[in-house]
Amino acid sequence: MLLAAVCAKGTSTINNADQIERGYERIDERLNAPGARITRVPERAR
Repeated sequence: MLLAAVCAKGTSTINNADQIERGYERIDERLNAPGARITRVPERAR
């Protein structure tokens, strides 16, 4: 899902990204280095 979002044109949103974090440490920093633009947005209060 993350790779598809990085390859897609426009803006993509991935909710509940905790599952990605469990397997890949600092994945946002690693993908931003070669040119991806990943930003973390705090969860909204329910």
